[in-house]
Amino acid sequence: DKERRIGGINHFVLPRGGASSRYGDTAMRELLDGVLDLGAHLRSLEAKVFGGAAVLPVGGEGTVGTANVAFALGELARRGIPVAGRRTGGGRGRLLIFNTETGDAFVRWLLSLGPGVRPVEPEALVAEYRRQARETLALYADAG
Repeated sequence: DKERRIGGINHFVLPRGGASSRYGDTAMRELLDGVLDLGAHLRSLEAKVFGGAAVLPVGGEGTVGTANVAFALGELARRGIPVAGRRTGGGRGRLLIFNTETGDAFVRWLLSLGPGVRPVEPEALVAEYRRQARETLALYADAG
């Protein structure tokens, strides 16, 4: 809700399944309830949808990622929440920085390792993402 500067984010693993927020049906309900409890108005909400990388097959032509995106878009449409931005699909994950005050989102592909490339140590990877996040936040600060 840009007018009231209230926002939130969820990240779910499967579209439906249970009471855990690891499932889209629960995660979407909890997120919506949470922002409304903070004072957001349903008619002022808009969404941005990210993710849905094709990392796990689910049989047939689809993947878990495509099923998650289809669920999210359908749920938003059912609730009358417009989608203001979308970056979905692909073959690898994304890094997302979301500013709940402004509604701005910054998305970057996660690093991909090609054949024969030695894996990066997790600590080095985390340090690189933190460096990138600091640079991105500095850009926003300079522009504001």
